[in-house]
Amino acid sequence: MKLSVVRYATEASAKVLKLAGALLIVLFFSISPIIANPFDQKVSLVVIDAGHGGHDPGAVANGIMEKNLVLKVCQKLARMLEEDGMKVVMTRTDDVFLELEARCAVANSQVWPDGGSAIFISVHANSSSIEDANGYEVFSAYDDNPVDFLNESTPSVQGFRFAAIASNEASRLCAQKSNLLSERIVSSISSRLPEMRSRGAKEADLYVLNCSAMPSVLVEIGFLSNPDESRMMKSDSFQIRMAQAIKDGIEDYSGK
Repeated sequence: MKLSVVRYATEASAKVLKLAGALLIVLFFSISPIIANPFDQKVSLVVIDAGHGGHDPGAVANGIMEKNLVLKVCQKLARMLEEDGMKVVMTRTDDVFLELEARCAVANSQVWPDGGSAIFISVHANSSSIEDANGYEVFSAYDDNPVDFLNESTPSVQGFRFAAIASNEASRLCAQKSNLLSERIVSSISSRLPEMRSRGAKEADLYVLNCSAMPSVLVEIGFLSNPDESRMMKSDSFQIRMAQAIKDGIEDYSGK
């Protein structure tokens, strides 16, 4: 009887080990294409960040508060993307204040849809003491910015995308994609709003770009301090065209 029990236990253990080994093999081959480049798949999730909010109005000029203007643009962008079947998460949907860390935490806590990638779009409006300063610009983080892809906000299932790739390599790949996204959005705004001056795609040391664990850009949609530009920016027509331009840039980046 004792020998039978031992034999049964041994056989059961062997079966468990075989099953575990098989599961590991399946898991490896299922995630290995993602590990090669976690950012190289079609965009299926967009995190949209409307700058400022609550007690932080952002730039205020010519009777317009930045926080209100950019929220309207972001809401329009979100609707357009959702109508095309994209998953959209907004860091804020009304007039509330969020710390920069909280904005990044919203982005980093998302589980990317299977077979897809995610991007982060922050929308702001500019201001200057020089009244005739004008135009739009799109920022991405510096190429050498180190990103913590396995931070405290990262869901455990999301960690598989980055666990087997060196952190510096993931940061490099993410920076490449951020730069590409920035260039694509600049190009699409130029097409949709040719009357506006393009200030180009640039790099900057900005918290939400440095700390979001996905390709990220910050779009400055124009200067509130410029009387002519602010007049245009508060119109529904402008907000729709700007939202459509950002959407076009996302689709171009994603290869749609």
